[in-house]
Amino acid sequence: MLEERLGEVENWDVESLPTSTTALLMPPVEVQPAIRLYLLAALSARLGRDSAALTYADNLEHAEWTVGGDLSATLVPGVRAALAAAHGEVEEALRLLEAAPFKGHYEEVYSSPVISMAAERYLMAELLDAVGRSRDALSWFASLGDLQAYEIAYVAPTHLRRAQIHERLGEPEEAAEHYARFVELWQDCDPELRPIVEEAERRLAQLRERT
Repeated sequence: MLEERLGEVENWDVESLPTSTTALLMPPVEVQPAIRLYLLAALSARLGRDSAALTYADNLEHAEWTVGGDLSATLVPGVRAALAAAHGEVEEALRLLEAAPFKGHYEEVYSSPVISMAAERYLMAELLDAVGRSRDALSWFASLGDLQAYEIAYVAPTHLRRAQIHERLGEPEEAAEHYARFVELWQDCDPELRPIVEEAERRLAQLRERT
């Protein structure tokens, strides 16, 4: 599936895009070339093609955009952080994300999960939890879904992660609340995801037995 998405982005002709008349539905056309390069880099990183991902990231960083100069500075560290995290370089990945500027304009952030840095915020939360900063991780997980509707795909997974963290921190009521919300959101999930829901249901039942 990732291969298919990569192929679609490779064939995306951003030069022929019409100028958007409704900023809330899609980012301004001027930033679409930057988004395309980011997606090429991010998908390549997910597929383990480090060299291609870094090349796309370098192109994104050094290109001269009409609007996307600041946007490039925002997006490039996310690609490099994802690559570092994939190789187990947790501290380096965290450093890159914490140093990344956030410069998207409101209409761009609202209309694009790329510019809202949804993937990077999720990764930030995971990295913070990995280094023992679980309270900070909870705040980052909670932020997903707040900026715009396109982040809805992250909402259920963040409830699951928040439940796991609260349970680990000895906070059963909070953990049960997030497990219950996760189960509710994923009750009609795809069959291959059903074991995750069943495990959450099991944890929820155990927590409720204790309270």
